[in-house]
Amino acid sequence: MNPLSLNKSNTTKFMLAMIFNDEATYNDILHDDFIDSYISDFYRPENDGCIMVVKTTEDAPRGTINDPIKKYQNDDDWVFVYEIPDERMDDYAYIVAQDYYSLSAKYKAKLLHFWECDSDCVLNDVLNVLSVMGKVYAFNILKEMYKVTPRDLYNEIGNY
Repeated sequence: MNPLSLNKSNTTKFMLAMIFNDEATYNDILHDDFIDSYISDFYRPENDGCIMVVKTTEDAPRGTINDPIKKYQNDDDWVFVYEIPDERMDDYAYIVAQDYYSLSAKYKAKLLHFWECDSDCVLNDVLNVLSVMGKVYAFNILKEMYKVTPRDLYNEIGNY
């Protein structure tokens, strides 16, 4: 699958694989209940710098390295918050900086496996060709932010 053709956040395209075990592929997560993933939460900044997986069901994603550190519901969405593994922090920083070429070889391989990409996949070119191509997939923090107002905030301001 070419993840770059998905109408999803760049967190989903480039970071989601970080929280899954090495055997996992996109088939393990991208079902009808998957909405998107993010690295920031407008209303809960304590979750910033984590990977938030948003689904329509209360079932946590299968195949993750660790359990979520937090789970909460916003209206019909369920949000699962995962810490970024320590060994992926440099890769995380490269992705935010749009420097996909500098990702570790191990993470590049994991990402290509996760998306089941072969050598003809555009993602392979973005990861392995030093060019401006990676800038096309700009990592805009505002687009990587979950912005659904929590139910408890609705109640506080009387709009629910």
